Amino acid sequence: MKSIANNLDFVFSIRNFGNPCLPDRQAKFAILLFVLLLFFTAIFTNCTNDRNVGKDKKTGYDNQPAETMDNLEKGKVTDTVHLFSDQEISYALFLPSRYDKGRKWPVIFFFDPHAKGSYPLIKYSDMAEKYGYILAGSNTIRNGMPMSAVEEHAVMLMADVSERVSVNGRRVYLAGFSGGARVAAYIAMKYDYISCVIGCGAGSHEIMNITRPGFSYLAFAGNEDFNFIELKKLNSALDNLPARHYLFEFTGKHEWPAEAIFETTFIWTELDAMRKQVIPVDDSLVRDCGKTFAEEIDSLEMAKDLLKTEDACRRYITFLEGFTNIEKSRIKIETMETNGKLENLKKSENELLNQESRQQEVYLQHLQNKDIRWWENESRRLISLSTDSKSPSSLSVKRLLGYLSLACYMYSANFLNKNDLATAEHFIIVYKLLDPHNPEHNYLLASVNARRGILEKVLSELKNAVKLGFDDYGRMEKDSNFVSYRQTPEFRKILSDIIKPE
Repeated sequence: MKSIANNLDFVFSIRNFGNPCLPDRQAKFAILLFVLLLFFTAIFTNCTNDRNVGKDKKTGYDNQPAETMDNLEKGKVTDTVHLFSDQEISYALFLPSRYDKGRKWPVIFFFDPHAKGSYPLIKYSDMAEKYGYILAGSNTIRNGMPMSAVEEHAVMLMADVSERVSVNGRRVYLAGFSGGARVAAYIAMKYDYISCVIGCGAGSHEIMNITRPGFSYLAFAGNEDFNFIELKKLNSALDNLPARHYLFEFTGKHEWPAEAIFETTFIWTELDAMRKQVIPVDDSLVRDCGKTFAEEIDSLEMAKDLLKTEDACRRYITFLEGFTNIEKSRIKIETMETNGKLENLKKSENELLNQESRQQEVYLQHLQNKDIRWWENESRRLISLSTDSKSPSSLSVKRLLGYLSLACYMYSANFLNKNDLATAEHFIIVYKLLDPHNPEHNYLLASVNARRGILEKVLSELKNAVKLGFDDYGRMEKDSNFVSYRQTPEFRKILSDIIKPE
């Protein structure tokens, strides 16, 4: 296995190793895949407007989806919906309060890296209510699953939702955060009926392979996100490909975007459907969007922020091309490009990002050859720099800390899986120094001590993990490292402090 120091892709490639798909599910998966492909092919052929009610005798499966709707509450997130075909697999579901099986509805499938299907649905349900979207979030697809199992579960999820509720097959969107963003890109690459991917906090080279007409890609990146550089580079690379795309940069860390920011997704997909003539043009939405974007351009021009002004102009063009006159924004970009200042700013920005990438590689090498004492001093220095608002490098250092935190996690988990407890513990200690408020290092240290049979330390580290915010009830309850301690009163008490999902 090649060294993690070679590049960060290895950090994520480790997550693709795990138990293979269960053999007894393969036939079921093949059948579901066949049904799902037939379903979306039929809808794509017959569906012309999701505001129209159609009854096609040849595609009755599409037009009669709701015989199992009675127990699903509208206007509220249902945390757990079990698949018809496999009761061990579930997802969260949101139906807008005005949901009616007589029309076809757009749907966004969400992939959270920790399989918290309800989390993004709760976060964005108000927007889904406003724009009229079905939301579904997988409770089983998580970081660490082999991609064969990911694909199987994703297809089963989409098939179940399409059987249960009335979905517009021309308006199927995938959204993911971090590893979930990579999942969304992978599934979209393999299935042509996916109209758009919304990638948050991570990019994927799979997007580069999607060249079918009409596909679009919307990305979100916090300016403190350790994957910020990756997303910036992907966005630039996509400029040479046909897919309509845009990277929304926001003030924040590696996280699902705030609701007000993520509303951009619904505007993007609404405009996308209008552009494809799947739904009628909403003149008021176009007008409001144009007004908001134009005001932002004017504000940034007044502030003389050339980089952000150019980005705002590109957003105006990318979102509104085909609906309104975009020449003013084009001319602004051309004017900025001719004066030389913008080019110099871009060059400077790229140099800083490249320097940051090189710095990440250097620190990955340090992870392999520096001792704990060195990391104690260096972590204090980096954390101090990251919190200094006056330092021009504070954002870069925050991204570096996040990058190293993830690398430490992957190192720790990798050596724990190999039962190399001493090496795992070393990286967990470094992990704690670099990211002291993350509960994961306490959880991993509890796992190390469980294998050593030290009950007192197991309980102490699990308590600390919960205090820091660890809330994955199912993971702790089922973790094989703790099988010998599950029935002890102390372990049950710690587990009871975590809210058990319904």
